[in-house]
Amino acid sequence: MTVRKANAILKTCWMISQERGKLINLIQLFIGNEKLIDKIQPEIIKFFEQSRTIDILSVMLVESSVYFKVS
Repeated sequence: MTVRKANAILKTCWMISQERGKLINLIQLFIGNEKLIDKIQPEIIKFFEQSRTIDILSVMLVESSVYFKVS
């Protein structure tokens, strides 16, 4: 991996973390003072219990492993 590519990846990760913070603040604005995790965790559990979720994630993992395969 080149230094330029590593810097690009780090910059992207930083930008994503900044946007995630904005999104979390927006969600908390709508749900009030309750903890965000108390609202989201049950939905995340339901999501991962669905058989279709496993199928989709499996396909995504296979596709990404081909994409990131190093020669």
